[in-house]
Amino acid sequence: MIVSFNPASLLLPLAQYDSLLATNNNEGPSVLADRLAGLHPDVRARGRLRVLDVGAGTGLPGVELARRGFTNLEALGMGRVTKKLA
Repeated sequence: MIVSFNPASLLLPLAQYDSLLATNNNEGPSVLADRLAGLHPDVRARGRLRVLDVGAGTGLPGVELARRGFTNLEALGMGRVTKKLA
């Protein structure tokens, strides 16, 4: 799945970036998490799956995945936003 991304958003401070995504109805992380949850309907088994978020950015997909029971998450990112989160 490809989620639309604007590289210019990396120039914003982290709080503004998250706010921008929230106010622009960025449903990408939720859609991604819903689709993965649909592929793995057994909620108890989701915690055993290993999920790698490459290009993690602010980690919003990871938050949505965790809300749906995916708890074995790893994230990789090289952007300024990701480095601030580390």
